[in-house]
Amino acid sequence: MSEAHLSFRLAEWIEGFSGQVELISDAPAWDWPFIAQLFQENGYGWPRNLIRQCGKPRETHGKYGRRMAEYWVTHYAMMHNALTDARSLKYAEQKANRP
Repeated sequence: MSEAHLSFRLAEWIEGFSGQVELISDAPAWDWPFIAQLFQENGYGWPRNLIRQCGKPRETHGKYGRRMAEYWVTHYAMMHNALTDARSLKYAEQKANRP
């Protein structure tokens, strides 16, 4: 898929959520420039409900970081794969406040 088509499809998906959407990355200095370029340079523009600043996970150490590591181990997953990172962040977010 072209970058223009990706920009359109991603914006369409984001705009499908009610309320403001925040994209979260454990490596915002690396990831966010790609998102910004995608929406700024490909014609569609920024999704109306997207916060134009990359969010960060609560923490990457402590209990939250341990939950992310737990995901990688229990799912035999490789770190820094985009889909695996997204799933580990979701897992950590869901489990961080549980014993």
